[in-house]
Amino acid sequence: MNKSTAAALTLGALAAALLACQAVTGQSRTPTPPEPTPTAPVSIDLTGTRWFIYYYESGGDYYEYELVFHSGGRLENSHPNESTPDNDAWVQTGDTVILLFNDSYATYEGRINGETISGTAVNIRGAVWSWDAYRLP
Repeated sequence: MNKSTAAALTLGALAAALLACQAVTGQSRTPTPPEPTPTAPVSIDLTGTRWFIYYYESGGDYYEYELVFHSGGRLENSHPNESTPDNDAWVQTGDTVILLFNDSYATYEGRINGETISGTAVNIRGAVWSWDAYRLP
């Protein structure tokens, strides 16, 4: 046996021994990083919470008022022009909320992000505007 063959056999034996040690101990020379744990967006149940909403309508009028999310999808608001308080509603799916004002005259869709909600509103005349809200204590 020449020196090249002996060296190759020795390296092969060392590699086999290393693999056997890794198999027994469960360790490897190159650690594999753990897979990241996927995290789902955390959404809160809006039932019983109070929020301050504010926006500029497409015509330029600015509004700000309070929303209260009651059980059963009932929505209470203090909009300055509110004259029919019993025809507003809300529905939540995960971190998405839909607000329906005045028998769906205007529909607001928003995404809940912790203590804030941001979204877009549209009314039956086709006017569109952005809105934001933050949670009140």
